[in-house]
Amino acid sequence: MHFTSYLITTLLTVAPALVHANDCEHWQSIYVLKCDVPNKGPDPVPTACRNGTLEEHLPIFKKTRRNFMDFAYLNGGFCSGGCYDVVKKMKGRLGWTFQMTCLIPRANKKHIGKFKEPPQDLERLDDHKCDVNCMPAIGANQDCYVSFGRC
Repeated sequence: MHFTSYLITTLLTVAPALVHANDCEHWQSIYVLKCDVPNKGPDPVPTACRNGTLEEHLPIFKKTRRNFMDFAYLNGGFCSGGCYDVVKKMKGRLGWTFQMTCLIPRANKKHIGKFKEPPQDLERLDDHKCDVNCMPAIGANQDCYVSFGRC
């Protein structure tokens, strides 16, 4: 019985440290082309999204992708990161806009370098979830694929 109490004490001391040992997380940035805002009052509300064609806006999305990939390279470690293709998104009766989703499966929580702000026409929505290993554990069937927010 004496041995068991020492074992329990040791486990209770070490277990919390193991739970918080992960220094990475799922990181997602969604870049959305802003809608037209004709009224510049105190609470501007878009009245229409007349964003034209993707070809008109592709250069700013390409630049934003390069900036994100630079950040992912520094902060993603073994798994780095990437961006999906730009897609057209309906905004209800307002019309449409374009958006690009970028992910880092295992982003370091302590960021290295600064995250560049997107061009003026784009809005960046960041989200991060889960406490994950920075390096996939092969024995635990982990890899660099991520279903964002599914821990």
